[in-house]
Amino acid sequence: MGVKPYCKSCCSSPCCCPIKKENKIRNNPSNTNTSNPTINVNPVINIPPTKANGERGLLTEFDGSVTPAPITITEPPADPVTLGTVRLFIDDLTDRVLLQATIPWRIDLEDETGLFGPIFRILRNGDPIFEAIDTLQITDGFCFNRITSITFLDENPPLGVVTYTLTALRFCSEGGPFTVSTSAATTFTASEIEGNTP
Repeated sequence: MGVKPYCKSCCSSPCCCPIKKENKIRNNPSNTNTSNPTINVNPVINIPPTKANGERGLLTEFDGSVTPAPITITEPPADPVTLGTVRLFIDDLTDRVLLQATIPWRIDLEDETGLFGPIFRILRNGDPIFEAIDTLQITDGFCFNRITSITFLDENPPLGVVTYTLTALRFCSEGGPFTVSTSAATTFTASEIEGNTP
């Protein structure tokens, strides 16, 4: 039985150097005592920073009014009849306001011919910004029912509290007396929309 050579590093046989033992274990794939080190990796997710305003065309404030019927729309040159009022607080010059209204109305007349109907206006702080005439061409007098829908965008509302008013006047191109009145509740809404970010 031959004598095992001494280790040059520790001068002993068999070798007891910790470094060489560790290398021997690592280089021996059949060694069952080999342990794999655990490496913890913390993933890094890059999220782009959110802009200060973070707003993209969002509806941020809303107001609405519901006015019960009936409301009689008087003959010009009488004062306009108010059908609804809404208010918003505008805090940015890039804000816009979406205005919407639904007005069910009816017209009653006898033996008349011509154009009949109401003039609808939207006022901003007392100044008109929208006007439309919804008329009926009538050849024989009787009762008509109609619904007028309005959608209007105020692109440049002023800063601060803004009051929008929906009004109506009676209109006729010819003919005798007649009556226009709302036949159901009138709805009038205003939605503040923030400006889109670039």
